[in-house]
Amino acid sequence: MNKKTDFRRKVVCAAVRSNDGKVLAGTRHYSPDMVATMRLMGKEGERFRAKADRNQGFLDNFGNYLSRKEAYIVAVEAGQIKDGDGHRPGKLHSEDLY
Repeated sequence: MNKKTDFRRKVVCAAVRSNDGKVLAGTRHYSPDMVATMRLMGKEGERFRAKADRNQGFLDNFGNYLSRKEAYIVAVEAGQIKDGDGHRPGKLHSEDLY
């Protein structure tokens, strides 16, 4: 069996980044899994959330952090944008993917 591997850049998950560059990933922004990780971090997690609130983005399949604008471009090029109501061009939101 000859399986073709797809190495195109794609958006794979939501992420938040603190001012010091630390990144937390989750299924969606502040989803239960992301919040649970912050809770496990204790006080550091609380500080992280306070600093990351305005820096929501995504991770690509290579582990790179993307702003909402950068992620939108990647998702369009990869054919990931879901058609439907509520789509807002220019900035990616989790709802645009699923």
